[in-house]
Amino acid sequence: MIAEEFWVLDWEGKPLYTFSTEEKSKSDLLSGFFQTIQTFARNMIEDDQELINFITLGEYNYNFHHNTIYKLYFIMKCSAKIKRKTIKARISTIENLFIEDYRAELIKPEIDPSKFEKFQYKIEKYFVQDVLDKMVKRIKLNEN
Repeated sequence: MIAEEFWVLDWEGKPLYTFSTEEKSKSDLLSGFFQTIQTFARNMIEDDQELINFITLGEYNYNFHHNTIYKLYFIMKCSAKIKRKTIKARISTIENLFIEDYRAELIKPEIDPSKFEKFQYKIEKYFVQDVLDKMVKRIKLNEN
């Protein structure tokens, strides 16, 4: 599985959606940390296009994708061994799925995170399909 954890945060750091393969996620702690880093970057650079894109902590990368229209962060935790191009494609796909499903909710002045709970089914299906695709590739390589 590419992602071990995945978050959607608003620009104030409020978690709107969290996915984790671990039973105990530290999403509250991490969301505050991520928001603080991005606020620092926005204030230092004063250009929303030049925010921090990833942070490496130990054997993991925390990859950021910024949606300036809805003012959201899409953050994926995964192994530092996975290629950035692959990660960017995955985050972009998830962003599109999320916005497609919840566009009406995202434009409301007060966003209720409980509205996004059903996204769990879609994201689990997406990541399960990712695992299945990898298995099929391995089987085909072994056959040759």
